[in-house]
Amino acid sequence: MKNVWIIGSLVLILLLSGCTSQPKATTPGETSGLAAKTATVEINNFNFIPAQVDIAKGGTVTWKQMDSYNHTVKSAGFDSGELSQGQTFQHKFDEIGIYDYWCNLHPSMKGKIIVK
Repeated sequence: MKNVWIIGSLVLILLLSGCTSQPKATTPGETSGLAAKTATVEINNFNFIPAQVDIAKGGTVTWKQMDSYNHTVKSAGFDSGELSQGQTFQHKFDEIGIYDYWCNLHPSMKGKIIVK
């Protein structure tokens, strides 16, 4: 009888401590707390898609120019030059921080890279 009581107590402690809980599901665009080492941004219809990317320090972002009009990817630390449809541009982010960028040809086009 004493063993049943001990086993029952252990089961109750495990349940109360959360050891049997399921991991939290992530929603699209949400990471599990770990930033990606690579990310892709499409340039399409005068937009950077997605407009904001989270990436790990040392990670690389690739921009794919899918629009029929030329665009640029410009920041204080990098400049793609003009990209025509089908071209790509990559940049490696070695420092933690927030990097705002834009298209020189279309100033309303803006994006942000957050390096963690």
